[in-house]
Amino acid sequence: EKLDTMKAFGATLDVLESGPEKKITAEYFQRGKKRVQELLSDPHTFCTDQFNNPFNRAGYYGLGDEIVEDLPRVDMFIHGVGTGGSITGIAEILKNSYGHSNVQCVGVEPAKSRALSGAPLEDCEGHLLEGMGAGFVPGLFDTNLVDDVAPATDEDAEFWARELARVEGVFSGYSTGASFSVALEMASNMKPEENVVIIGCDSGLKYLGGNLYKIKNQDGS
Repeated sequence: EKLDTMKAFGATLDVLESGPEKKITAEYFQRGKKRVQELLSDPHTFCTDQFNNPFNRAGYYGLGDEIVEDLPRVDMFIHGVGTGGSITGIAEILKNSYGHSNVQCVGVEPAKSRALSGAPLEDCEGHLLEGMGAGFVPGLFDTNLVDDVAPATDEDAEFWARELARVEGVFSGYSTGASFSVALEMASNMKPEENVVIIGCDSGLKYLGGNLYKIKNQDGS
């Protein structure tokens, strides 16, 4: 679905295969970065460099402003870390608005790929959380804005993405399920009046071609 969407907008795709298990690995990201450098040898090629581009972070200031407008307080913000742009952009607005120490911002990374927590490249394994767990710390990731990092398993992300769709009508993907699983754990130690904010990152429509929503009936079909 994602590839077809890009084609519909006129993109020419250069697709790197992720391997037989279709998992995201640090090696896959390294191959991607190498291919980008090859493409940049063409003077007509431009790279947005989303892992380091400050405009990526700035693009999420508006979403942070919306949260501030809607909620009188935010005690914790939980969000998956991909390029680092969305979590740091929103965290910057929340901390500036509510007070830096009043909002705890928690990044989520795959339990099998914990580079943000200091795991070396060789210990970062393949996972299913698309857009997360690149096997390195993005240039935009800022520990002055992100107070802590928590892991999420493939299984928890998958389960809670499905539950959000089935119970709440929130049709999303793996990263939203991952953030929600961490939010549930964190919220269990918080006061009833405290607010936890997560972002529904993507539409579940983009995941219908994969295994996330291939749910078996009770008869196994």
